[in-house]
Amino acid sequence: MVILFPMLWGLMIWSQLPNQIPIHFNFAGQANNFQSKPLVVFGLPIFDLMVHLFMIFMIGRDSKNSAMNEKNDQSDLLVDPNRFLKYLLSYL
Repeated sequence: MVILFPMLWGLMIWSQLPNQIPIHFNFAGQANNFQSKPLVVFGLPIFDLMVHLFMIFMIGRDSKNSAMNEKNDQSDLLVDPNRFLKYLLSYL
C-alpha cells in the first residue's frame, strides 16, 4: 500500500504538476534529468511494486533460506508490515 501512495497523491495534485518532472539533481542542487508526468506518477511506483514482488518471490524460492525460514519464520516479514516493524525495532 505504501508503494501505491505516490500514485494517489500524484492524481490528487495532477493539475499542479509540471509536464516534465525533475528526477535527478547534481551536487549543486540543480535538476539535470527530467521525465514526463505520467511516467513519474504511475511508472515509478509500478516499477517499485514489481521489484518488491520479485524480491518476495525470489526470497521464497531460495533454498538457502529454508532453514532460516523454519527457524525464524522471516518469510512473511516483507508481506506483513506489523511483523516487519517489530523485527526492525527488535534491533534497536
